[in-house]
Amino acid sequence: MTIGLIAIGIIAVLLLFGALETTLEKVGVSPSATFIVLALWAASVFIPPMDFGGVRLGIVRFAAPFVISLIMGWKAFKEGGLISALVAGTGIAAIVVPVELFVFGNGIGFDILASVLVGIGSGAIAFLISSSAAGSVGAILGGTFFGDLVATLISTFARGESFYLGDARIFGLIATSLLVGVVAYSVFLGFAGSVTRMGIRRNRAGTEASEEFDKADYFDDYFGKK
Repeated sequence: MTIGLIAIGIIAVLLLFGALETTLEKVGVSPSATFIVLALWAASVFIPPMDFGGVRLGIVRFAAPFVISLIMGWKAFKEGGLISALVAGTGIAAIVVPVELFVFGNGIGFDILASVLVGIGSGAIAFLISSSAAGSVGAILGGTFFGDLVATLISTFARGESFYLGDARIFGLIATSLLVGVVAYSVFLGFAGSVTRMGIRRNRAGTEASEEFDKADYFDDYFGKK
């Protein structure tokens, strides 16, 4: 939970300073809306889970990633990046399942370390495989949600443990993954923009030099210097 709150805090600070503005434009959401969602999601950590006949759900932590992943998946579909988002999400789920089954629950140190490492790995997978910002966000949320669901089903039917979706550790995984993925995408966009601006300046300088050269040839011809 602590790792997740720290990650959300860092994202919020980046939002306040406008560092994620270009990435949010690519995703199609405003900074103010993103800040509100992050605040509500962070507050959900302090809402106790609800029990439904032996099934425990962290409602907001469970429902919010699922709903937002569907929205981002639709955006990725319209941008032609749904397949890459699904591949990235599958890779993230493949990491989350064994970590949740065999690492979580062995002490707070293991939980924190796993949250950080899996968050970094998931964010990197989403950034490298997904072809759009919306696809990256959808892959992180959807992949972690699906991995949590599969691990919970295995724990329930193979180990006889209680069915619990959306606990605080999954919250930490998602928040850390989003931080890594969003920052990586923002850095990439900044680098791509710098390269583009350099190319424009070089082309402009080359065009101006060519025009000056043409003018010189014109005056040489006019005054009979050739």
